Amino acid sequence: MDAKLAIAMLANANKYSPTAKQKLPAIERRAAILASAIDLFAQKGFRGTTTREIAAAAGVSEPVIYQHFATKSELYTAIVDHMIESLAAKAPEFDKLRNTTDS
Repeated sequence: MDAKLAIAMLANANKYSPTAKQKLPAIERRAAILASAIDLFAQKGFRGTTTREIAAAAGVSEPVIYQHFATKSELYTAIVDHMIESLAAKAPEFDKLRNTTDS
């Protein structure tokens, strides 16, 4: 999966609230899982959040989570990777800001 596309999908994941009759494309399903996991991990912590809760929040079944991520730890790692990529994408903006304040 293209990293920029994944970041864009994750950024827009709140637009996707699937219903029981609506099946999202895989990339959108993955983005919805990531967005739900971010929210729940922020509220309840890693250990306090179950994959069942993440699945319910994302509007998917628990096995669908495991189709995208082998373990809950792998899901968490994907979130951390996304955050790092997001910060790295903004690095040039920070460099410009730093350069203007150094003058």
